[in-house]
Amino acid sequence: MSNASAEFQSKEYVAQRRRLTWERRRKQARKNWYLLTRNPLTVAGLVIVGLLVLTALLAPIIAPYSPTAFDIRDQLQAPSTTHLLGTDEMGRDILSRILYGAGISLRVGLTAVIAIAAIGIPIGLIAGTAGSKVDTVIMRIADVFLSFPQLVLALAIATVLGGGLQNVVIALAVAGWPWYARLVRGMVLTVRQETFIEAAKVSGATKLKTIMRHIMPNTMGPVIVQASMDMGYTILLAASLGFLGIGVKVPTPEWGLMINAGRQYFMTQWWVAGFPGIAILITVLGFNLLGDGLRDILDPRSRS
Repeated sequence: MSNASAEFQSKEYVAQRRRLTWERRRKQARKNWYLLTRNPLTVAGLVIVGLLVLTALLAPIIAPYSPTAFDIRDQLQAPSTTHLLGTDEMGRDILSRILYGAGISLRVGLTAVIAIAAIGIPIGLIAGTAGSKVDTVIMRIADVFLSFPQLVLALAIATVLGGGLQNVVIALAVAGWPWYARLVRGMVLTVRQETFIEAAKVSGATKLKTIMRHIMPNTMGPVIVQASMDMGYTILLAASLGFLGIGVKVPTPEWGLMINAGRQYFMTQWWVAGFPGIAILITVLGFNLLGDGLRDILDPRSRS
């Protein structure tokens, strides 16, 4: 066989492999989309999260007023055609503040979840692969953090750091990493018993290569599901810190801060605190429903 013929067959083989890989990925994508959309509640979660993202991106365009512009003459107005959700104690439009607050909540939630995963995943991998002594030390440290309620620990850390969006993210990351560390460690201990891990070791793969190419990818499914559900919980924690006065400062349109400002008027002007509370409720519900759908895709044991 000539060199030209061998090269041609080699290119044909590579092209065929690419076509098969593309076809397999396309079938898997269709299957995943079916699993994601077969449940009406999951579709509702997907719609809620999608609308939330669009709201955060388009807030400067769709908001009828500036979120910080105030007029004392318009304070505590009930919902009307001029102000669809009413105004707060400073005469600021509540609808505009909620729309802008969606971007702040998403930014805090996403940044905090990424930070939590960035700390917890490596620690969990180390605990699950480094040996019993290192595992014991890491897990006992994690137990110390887990002995405190997450909100209380985040509140203490944010208070020491001085509040603000950046410090809130740091506080949530420090308070939340043990959950991911324990989750990843448990998955690592399970995956280590699989035959393909033994095959990788026999083939001469280094420990780092085995962890990065075989162990870590097989632990990411539960982590992604956990992260999707933690988005709503993290947004709720950030709003709680804002309500307690530890998060962002006035006049930033943050949902927790808005509820705190309107609590004294709740019995007479309920909309000041009521509508931001509804926004938090819908956001947390949307992420939880979406997380359930992702679990159907990434965890075969949950499929019927």
